[in-house]
Amino acid sequence: MREMILPAPYKGMAPYSERDAAFFFGRENEPKNIIFNLMASRLTLLYGESGVGKSSLMRAGVVHNLRRRARRNVEESGSPEFAVAIFNEWRDDPVAGLATCVQDAVIQARSDRAIEQQPASNSLVDTLKTWTDLAGGSLYVILDQFEDYFLYPTHQQRNGGFASEFSRVVNCRDLRVSFLISIREDSFAKLDCFEESIPNIFENTLRLEHLDRTATEAAIRKPIEQYNRFYAAGRTRISIDDDLVAEVLKGPSVPETGPRNAAQAGAAAAETVIETPFLQLVMTCLWKEEMRLGSTSLRLETLKNLGGVDKIVETHLSQAMKKLSRKERKMAVPVFHHLVTRSGHKMAYAVSDLADQAQFDEQELTVLLEKLSSGENRILHPFGLRERPDERLYEISLDLLARPILDWRTRAEEKLKAVRLLYQVLMGTAIVLALVVGIFLYVTELRSKRQAVAAGNENSQIFAQLHGVILNSDDAREAAEKLKKIMSSLDGMLEENRRLGNSIGEGITLNIIAGYYRYIGESYAAAEEDGEARSYYQKAQDYYGQALEVLTKAMGQDSTDAATSLTGQAVTHMNLGEYAQAEPLYVQSLEILKKVLKPDDESVADATLNLAECYNSQGKYAAAEPYYQRALEIRKNKLSEDDPELAVSLYGIGWLDIERGMYAEAEPLLQQALAIWKRDPQDLRSTGMCLDALSALYREWGKYNEAEQFRNQALNTYEKIINENTKMTVTDQDHLLRAYYFENAALLRAKQGKDDAEKLFDFAIGVLTRGLGDGHPDAARARSELASFYHWKGNPSEAEKLFNQALEVLKALPDSPDLAQTLFGLAQIYTDRGQYADAEPLFIQALEIQTKAIPNHRKTLDTLRAYADLLRKTNRDGDASQMEERANKLHDKLEN
Repeated sequence: MREMILPAPYKGMAPYSERDAAFFFGRENEPKNIIFNLMASRLTLLYGESGVGKSSLMRAGVVHNLRRRARRNVEESGSPEFAVAIFNEWRDDPVAGLATCVQDAVIQARSDRAIEQQPASNSLVDTLKTWTDLAGGSLYVILDQFEDYFLYPTHQQRNGGFASEFSRVVNCRDLRVSFLISIREDSFAKLDCFEESIPNIFENTLRLEHLDRTATEAAIRKPIEQYNRFYAAGRTRISIDDDLVAEVLKGPSVPETGPRNAAQAGAAAAETVIETPFLQLVMTCLWKEEMRLGSTSLRLETLKNLGGVDKIVETHLSQAMKKLSRKERKMAVPVFHHLVTRSGHKMAYAVSDLADQAQFDEQELTVLLEKLSSGENRILHPFGLRERPDERLYEISLDLLARPILDWRTRAEEKLKAVRLLYQVLMGTAIVLALVVGIFLYVTELRSKRQAVAAGNENSQIFAQLHGVILNSDDAREAAEKLKKIMSSLDGMLEENRRLGNSIGEGITLNIIAGYYRYIGESYAAAEEDGEARSYYQKAQDYYGQALEVLTKAMGQDSTDAATSLTGQAVTHMNLGEYAQAEPLYVQSLEILKKVLKPDDESVADATLNLAECYNSQGKYAAAEPYYQRALEIRKNKLSEDDPELAVSLYGIGWLDIERGMYAEAEPLLQQALAIWKRDPQDLRSTGMCLDALSALYREWGKYNEAEQFRNQALNTYEKIINENTKMTVTDQDHLLRAYYFENAALLRAKQGKDDAEKLFDFAIGVLTRGLGDGHPDAARARSELASFYHWKGNPSEAEKLFNQALEVLKALPDSPDLAQTLFGLAQIYTDRGQYADAEPLFIQALEIQTKAIPNHRKTLDTLRAYADLLRKTNRDGDASQMEERANKLHDKLEN
């Protein structure tokens, strides 16, 4: 039986509704005064600062009490005597919206008898007269959040306009209707636009103040008492520590502006104003944490463990920001620069002004501002000005968010210092744009090529991100030459740091130089010049080693810059296909980052994914899986649902599942990644890569029609990339990726028994060999695949030669299913020739690898059956029967 989920006694950032009235405390007197004015005056104006709680008071206080009184009237006399309506839908036609709202209020009040639908009227006076007659008494109308009316000035001209209709209603003395306008204090003066039509509009005004200390304490304690009264029984009663209440009553910390004596400090504490959203945010967060811990008390200790009230506010901001994409978070930095001054004061800006100041597209900026103004994590508030009727302005919704936003902006700016440093180094060169674009090309690399951010240091993070960068150029050699030209600038920076004795700067510069040598190597690899590529890879390794030595001496072993050096070395080993050498470097880098950064830092996720990919490349699938899952978990919590980096993690796990033969599990992951990448029509590279992976999935699954469809889509996408009509820059990486596209196509054609598979294999092997070298596992894997095709075609001698070439490379990866498949292929050839003694140890070795890496894969089933056949042929029927029994069990498992 599912346990009942009980409501929380606090509301967080959401306003109280009428349903929440039982938990609404601290405003016991205000509703009575407001109701008195509403009943006594035709028009009452209620105003107060942002965050004072006007909407909550209207619904959980005024409306709740009025409707309770109406229900009591029905019980006593059979008539409610009045109806109360609350309206705040200003976006659409407010005249029609208010008429509907009043209709619903009267129907609710007269619930004892049905009321027929009334014909619509263009006159608000006539409509309200009809409904007051049906109500059998007075009508009280609350116009809540009236400041939003000024956001939509076009309504003033529709159907006569709300302003003129509203003025007629207020001035119509024979109508039994009273109005209360609830409006923010900074919009109060805008009501003077009604002065001509409603001369006495400012005659009856009320100002709502913030909760005083006594009321605030009631808002903390009494919801718990009410919760216990409604839901608690026996030991499940919830208590609240006095020390906790005292701490929350202090409110958020405020930076000191000068020295104060004890008396001044005490007076300031007594005058502390706590905004109700802040209070509800803190108490809701505490409640959720205590319930998560299974506690029966709200404790000061828990508040401290959460980091205190200021940290809770900071976390609220952080949760709002992590729902943005990485691009949107970058846009938010200059936006916050204008909305919050360095002294912590908030400013209001129109969208057009912000777009001009920050040099953003106005439409994109509007989307960002709307995201930050909605939902539970909203941090901005939109409003309008009468003098700028077509503009919407935005400001920080609560004063208490100004300081956390300022801190977030400062941290974000520090992370971008590395970008500025890179620009200084490259000032005046044409390569700046190419490098920036190159960062994004990282996501186009195939499974064993995927590398991610592995350092969080403000000066070196950008260089850790540039894994797999290939400059925008149709000629890879030209790209390499461009990179070489800027090395003199870096050499000068290195010498200057050494002259000044700046060891940290020296180490960082060495990392930068190493990175550039690696990029040059990758350019030559894409140009299919493996010899040149390896030369620059070696230079990169040397510089990374120097950087690590210098940085370790200057900063200790546990610095993010040291992690950058380790990751750079690991990436270079991965480029060379030296996965076993890369593994300990990735492990060491990840351990450093886990020590110096938060466990859920995005850089930790990226380093975790690095290690997962390294394990995957070696065939260590069981070791890879938890790291893939951990990286995905962090990214799901830190990134928006449509962030491309989230797709990278989904793709990685999906490809791992393909390798393990878990096709049903892989399919939704790849489809989800594809949906994310397809949202950006310019991201053809990632889209094509994912389509190619889906083609491989369906090929291995035996669904050749689907595989063919996705293969064609992948190739069509690739054609779009290289088609000059699309105006996309063709990169070296696009040319290198051809090999992987054609390898996949060759495998599909081979599965279908098509002769053209040989040409496709030859092309892929040629590119991989010239670009990555004869000794790279990717080239060896492709040779082994072609060997299997030759064996099937009846050319065992050519197949044997290719299998042996692949074996020489793949034996360095003792856990790799690619090695197992090569051993299996050779064993089959030997079995066909009757060389059973040569074949048997190969079958045994292949089975050992497959049983560990891919125990539930059809390739393992093929090996079991082939080995059983060998055992039969060598008159070992008992052993053969045992092997056949294993094969039959696996077959049944795969079929089910």
